[in-house]
Amino acid sequence: MSAPITSLAEFLATGCGVGYLPTPGTCGTVLLGLPLLFFLRYMFPQSPEHPFFSIVTFLGVVIVVNILAIRIVHYALPHLQAQHHSSDPQVIVLDEIAGLLLVFVGVPLTPTTVAVGTLLFRILDITKLGPIGWSEQLPGALGIVIDDSLAGAIACIILHGLMLLRFM
Repeated sequence: MSAPITSLAEFLATGCGVGYLPTPGTCGTVLLGLPLLFFLRYMFPQSPEHPFFSIVTFLGVVIVVNILAIRIVHYALPHLQAQHHSSDPQVIVLDEIAGLLLVFVGVPLTPTTVAVGTLLFRILDITKLGPIGWSEQLPGALGIVIDDSLAGAIACIILHGLMLLRFM
């Protein structure tokens, strides 16, 4: 049994407790990241008349979410590290939620793009190839969140490439 959540930052960093479920990264991505993505896209829709403005607005919101994630994880980290005896406690899923949003910058939300984008993100996040793995070496909350942000950005580039080549 895990210890109780003792602060608001801990509650948010663990995705309102979703981080305590089995496979926390995937659960956080699917149960919280995707609904947040759909909500933000509803609030900041892509406009056919002003596509550049729409993309920049959504990117700005996603950057703010990622910066907030770093701050929240920073406050929750000392207690979670002590509680779970790990420098990167797996119960922290706010990084997955923030990283997933980056995947869909400038990407139309269709069942195919959402499925492929989410799968690409999880594969990159789990395998931690190249700069994604290197970024984990950054200290504290920065290293915890930035690796997922890079996974999201790289998945976004791959997704755009697949769309450009008309694979989707």
